[in-house]
Amino acid sequence: MGCKYDLQNDIGVNTMNRTKIEWCTHVHNIMTGCLHGCPYCYARKTAENPFYHKAFPYGFEPHFYPERMSEVQKLKKPAIIFMDSMSDIFGSWWTDEQILKVLHIMDYMRGVHWHKYVVLTKNPERMSEVLGGYAKTDGVDRLKNVYFGLSLDGFASDANYDRLAELYEIHKGGFKTVLSLEPLLYNPEQLVGSSIGIAWLDWIIVGGQTKPTKIPEERWVINIAKATYPGQPLLVKKNCGEGYGNHFHDFPVDLLPIAVAWGKI
Repeated sequence: MGCKYDLQNDIGVNTMNRTKIEWCTHVHNIMTGCLHGCPYCYARKTAENPFYHKAFPYGFEPHFYPERMSEVQKLKKPAIIFMDSMSDIFGSWWTDEQILKVLHIMDYMRGVHWHKYVVLTKNPERMSEVLGGYAKTDGVDRLKNVYFGLSLDGFASDANYDRLAELYEIHKGGFKTVLSLEPLLYNPEQLVGSSIGIAWLDWIIVGGQTKPTKIPEERWVINIAKATYPGQPLLVKKNCGEGYGNHFHDFPVDLLPIAVAWGKI
């Protein structure tokens, strides 16, 4: 597997690869392409770049690569793997069968149990539906190595409140949950200070926007920190500014040894 830090590796073109992303060690793209249409999407810009046409022959149209499913087994050293950084596993365009195939890879009993995984979505309703069915047939514990997450930009819209509430229900169902406020483009004070709050989350990640660069205001990050409980893992990426130092660079306890082993801390 590739180990060089470059864009070709970072996007996980043909296999599972090392990444510069601060909160994980590898990316693994079994699915590519997305139909959400986010204007700031880095994945679309990469997939539609003519330089990477060979890597993404379908552009940013959704495509499933079953031949990549076994790649995760080749890495024997425990890793923190961001599954499908170039797509949304729970997008409405994927079939239930395709989603379950990816979940089976992360299943503690069925798949590769020595890794930890992070899955981010903008469609927590589909995530809740699929995980609810999975819990009934296979049990929550089978996915104990997975952090199921929601990606938001901080905007206090009704839709984002509903998405956060849906993730809360997933959390109450026994699954580990993470909130990714990346890119943080709006003041999240109302969102994180809502009746649901964020103190129940297992992990919170905050990041700015790159290409073009948009650094979140310091008070936005402080508002997030104030809404957490003491000791709650909060990781603020370096693209939010260097002033945070090591104050907000936390990994959950079960991810910490892996992060240290791969030099993420």
